[in-house]
Amino acid sequence: MTRYNQLKNKMLGKQDLLPIAMLALLISCGIEIGNPKQPTSGGSETENSAFLTEAVTSPYDETLSAISESYSDSSASNLNLTGGFSLAPINQQTCEESNGDVLVTFKREGEFSFPFTRKGRKFLQEQVDNITRTVTYTSPDEQLQCNARGNKLKPTWAKIDSLKATIKVNKISERSLTRINQNKIVRSGKVEVTGERQVQYQKMSLTDAGRIITQTITKKMVRKTSYLKQGVQTELKSTVANSENDPLVIENTIFAGQKTKVNIKSGTIVSNNEGEDTVTLTYKDLIFIPDQGCSPESGEVTGTFTNDSDEVVSQFTLYFTDERTYIKFADGVELDIEPDRCEFETQ
Repeated sequence: MTRYNQLKNKMLGKQDLLPIAMLALLISCGIEIGNPKQPTSGGSETENSAFLTEAVTSPYDETLSAISESYSDSSASNLNLTGGFSLAPINQQTCEESNGDVLVTFKREGEFSFPFTRKGRKFLQEQVDNITRTVTYTSPDEQLQCNARGNKLKPTWAKIDSLKATIKVNKISERSLTRINQNKIVRSGKVEVTGERQVQYQKMSLTDAGRIITQTITKKMVRKTSYLKQGVQTELKSTVANSENDPLVIENTIFAGQKTKVNIKSGTIVSNNEGEDTVTLTYKDLIFIPDQGCSPESGEVTGTFTNDSDEVVSQFTLYFTDERTYIKFADGVELDIEPDRCEFETQ
């Protein structure tokens, strides 16, 4: 039985016995579809809800990393960790030119804590990082160069549509996220990420709001997460990749050297969870204002859980409000999530 069905059954078990007609309706709506991967007696309601929230949070966190771990679009990129730390990590970033290509290497090592605000909710993220990110830029139309400071690419805006970046990521991070006004740790644990992203810069347009750079991002990342939430330890190993026919299409607006707006125009991310159901997230015009953090201003994220027979077990939508971020399943079940701090987030 799938995790969602286990959770639903536990919740139904708390209620009075439902009329047979109501049960039949629930079954017809997909509450009990699919063949079980592993016939089990099922975990507790808390265990299943913790797993479901982590299974959705993990690919969403990976998407935030893809759009907020910048490549060269603005002076705020990569070295965006300039203030707000009560304990600062060691950041190193270098740029090398080689045979017309440019290699940017970013390393972060050490412990830090960082207070930030997300839609009025105050948080503290405490973190120990060991991160290496290498970005290789290539272009068939020009000899690429580093900037004057020698720490990132110097882009030629007129030729941006021929630029391609290959990003290799190796990250180990232990982190704890605390809701300050409640003095409550909402999520803590460890994440390990390895893999590669490909970024194709497609076009640039000039507007009153600034330069708008369109990118297509494809990726394949392996994520291992072990998080404590609601008193339950949840471990998850996932391969997170874009749907073959639906890569992430991103519009970045840059004004006066700063990234002022990020729009995930479209794209589908598939997270294959080892031994568990597959999670799919589909994005449509999800707009972020970087100086306001990583809670989107508008747009849509919808998703599904599917079993190993590719049958849809459940459908859901992500909601972002001033009070909470949560998953709402098609039948009305709601589960709170709280994504990790991303590179946009400041005080």
